[in-house]
Amino acid sequence: WERGNKSAESVIVGINPIYESASMDSVMACAKMKLNYYKKNPNYASSIKDANSAYEMLNQGMEDSLINLTGCTLDEVLYYISKKRPVLAMKDSDNAVLIISYDAYNITVIDPSSFITKKIGLNDGMKLFQSAGNIFMSYIAVE
Repeated sequence: WERGNKSAESVIVGINPIYESASMDSVMACAKMKLNYYKKNPNYASSIKDANSAYEMLNQGMEDSLINLTGCTLDEVLYYISKKRPVLAMKDSDNAVLIISYDAYNITVIDPSSFITKKIGLNDGMKLFQSAGNIFMSYIAVE
């Protein structure tokens, strides 16, 4: 952990948005986007079978790299964005977004339940994620 060692802004490119559908909720959509980006394969998540939850899917696909950041603040998890590792963030008990960038004033998220990529003010994001319990997931680099 390198607290405070993050750039002033960061953007992750190359994530293909996946949106909620009748057979997939926003949490699973975020997990699939994250896993596809991690493996640098836009269809990798489809190869994970027998995963009953987004966490199981990520755990199987990322092996020992998955990291549960529950309890961290939004500011703390932005470190992972600066290292080009998207962060799955719960916005309430049933819905998630994927954080893909930030600057001095906003974060940018892919919101599968709203079918859009949007900016959220840092203070609004902090309140949103805090009200959901500050539940975040990312991954560590395996070298």
